[in-house]
Amino acid sequence: MKHLAEKIVIYQINQGIITNDEKENYIYAYFILMEQTINIFIAFSIGIITGNVIYVISFLISYIWLRTFGGGYHARTVQQCCISSIGIIILICVIKNHNFINEKLLDILLSMCNIIIFLLAPIESKNKLLNQKEKRRNHRNTIITLILEELVMICLMYLGKKEICLGIKTAILIFTVFLVIGKKINNTERDEKLWIQKIIRLGKE
Repeated sequence: MKHLAEKIVIYQINQGIITNDEKENYIYAYFILMEQTINIFIAFSIGIITGNVIYVISFLISYIWLRTFGGGYHARTVQQCCISSIGIIILICVIKNHNFINEKLLDILLSMCNIIIFLLAPIESKNKLLNQKEKRRNHRNTIITLILEELVMICLMYLGKKEICLGIKTAILIFTVFLVIGKKINNTERDEKLWIQKIIRLGKE
């Protein structure tokens, strides 16, 4: 997939559409676009099979919108990403179909998610590091997105669109889980780097 993204970008450079300085940014953008397209197609298919098309669509829109600005854990390979995405969609559809969801518990968890998102977002990944300006901007955009999604959810609840509301709630919950995992991984990797630096300094002494 990355090879295909590179081919597209090289073609655009040769045609004078983009410059060589923009090469890496465009390769990453195309790679993410292809990855998300595959994941969306698979998720939509699962939604059709399980009879949860509206639920899955509302989940995907809310989840992707939050992830765009908030980041979080990213799988190391495309294969891992596809497997985790398929697993999540199957899991939430099974839980919904078997009525394992407790509405009151979900509302309590949603309140906790709001606090966690406000404190943690955005979480950067190795593939997409952020400077301080970008972090502030993405934090603001994540919070605005969260507020807008919850306002839409409140309006839809009054209109009786429970399935769409459930999709939005589930998206916020899963997004929060990936934020926490991403934060944990980043902290672990940072601690490992610090230990390596200490060992190297001790070796020099």
